[in-house]
Amino acid sequence: MNSQKIHENYHEVKEKLSNVFKRLRAEGIVAKQNFLCCSSCAWSALSSDYKGKETNGFVFYHSQDNDSLKENGEAYLAFGVDDDKKQSSVMVGLMVCFVCELNGLAVEWDRTSTKRILVRLPEKPAEDLIKN
Repeated sequence: MNSQKIHENYHEVKEKLSNVFKRLRAEGIVAKQNFLCCSSCAWSALSSDYKGKETNGFVFYHSQDNDSLKENGEAYLAFGVDDDKKQSSVMVGLMVCFVCELNGLAVEWDRTSTKRILVRLPEKPAEDLIKN
């Protein structure tokens, strides 16, 4: 990655994600930004660090996702629950999407626990592009 070139939306998306993660933490969801190097390491750390502790789920993006955010202005969020919990991972995903949208981010997700949630700024309607 060219460290000099940062996507024009990076800082705005990052700020919105910070607000999203703050809100999710207030709801008892463990929310980590730029967390470790990859999904495998992040899930392993979360599993060991929070085993037996009361949480309402997890959401994170790792350093590779942060690189993607810098390069193209979008990132994938991983989410889930402790295996011992009865709460559905899909419910955590729905909460993440809801809070992202409340904070002005567009989301793409198939509403399954097997796919991560893509977040980015919403596309501007054509009339807004003409005005600018």
